[in-house]
Amino acid sequence: MVLVGHTSSDETNDKLAQERVDDAAAIITAGTGICLSIPKTQVQVSAPGADQNGVPYESGFCRSSVGPIGPNTEMRRVEVWFVPSGGQIPSSVTNSQSVSTLSIGNLGCPK
Repeated sequence: MVLVGHTSSDETNDKLAQERVDDAAAIITAGTGICLSIPKTQVQVSAPGADQNGVPYESGFCRSSVGPIGPNTEMRRVEVWFVPSGGQIPSSVTNSQSVSTLSIGNLGCPK
């Protein structure tokens, strides 16, 4: 599984894409409460931010549970990709790292 964090060009927090992807990774690997227990070694994360790397936002593919709240809202997202062993990594991924190398345990599972 590959998680890709994005921001819109009008967001000023440089670390927001990484925070988004870390939160998503924490939820799917926490293994407690309502959260899944996907092994951290099977999850990669990437946070290119506002750089879409030539991958356009596809409204029919990328959906949000939150309605539009302003300009560029669609760019504020985390892509979730299921990539089989030996499969091609999506072109939106840059400088990916294993979740097992991140300190996300303190983020945990929301109640």
